Formats: sequence, C-alpha cells, structure tokens
Amino acid sequence: MNWAALRDLGFGSRRSPLRREPLLTPPPPSQPEDVHFLQSATFEQCFPASEKVYVEVPHGEETLRVPMRRVKLSGGSGHIDLQDTSGAQVS
Repeated sequence: MNWAALRDLGFGSRRSPLRREPLLTPPPPSQPEDVHFLQSATFEQCFPASEKVYVEVPHGEETLRVPMRRVKLSGGSGHIDLQDTSGAQVS
C-alpha cells in the first residue's frame, strides 16, 4: 500500500482513521405520533399445548396454591406439570 492510499484512509492526517464516518447512516428517529405498538401475544397463543393450573400444597396449617404449567405431551401420551414462574398474566 502506498502513502496516497494510507492518506485516503485517514492516516497521516489530523483526522484519526477510527473517527471515519459510518458507512451506513442510521435512519432518522421517528416522531412520537408515528410510533405504533404491536399487541403482544398471549400465553395461550404462544403455548397452545399448555394451560395454567394450580396445585394445592399443604404447608403447616396453610395450603399454598402453586402455579404450574400443564404441558400436553405429543402423541397423546399424557401431560407433565412444570412450575410456572411467569407471574400474573394480563388478558
């Protein structure tokens, strides 16, 4: 590489080669009135083979309701209950 090519890349000048203009310019920020939010999918839409159930577990003199996700297994071989830690869901 010759000196002219290095100079074209920014070497040997006051401008650092690390401060070059980006090759792609980012799009301009959108205006608040142009922003449209998408409706998020529900758990039922994302996980159609599962449902939320509660298992009652005795704890001393209290009974706890533990949220579980009942997942249907493929091939009609039953289901498995997994602890559901997703929290409350808004419909």
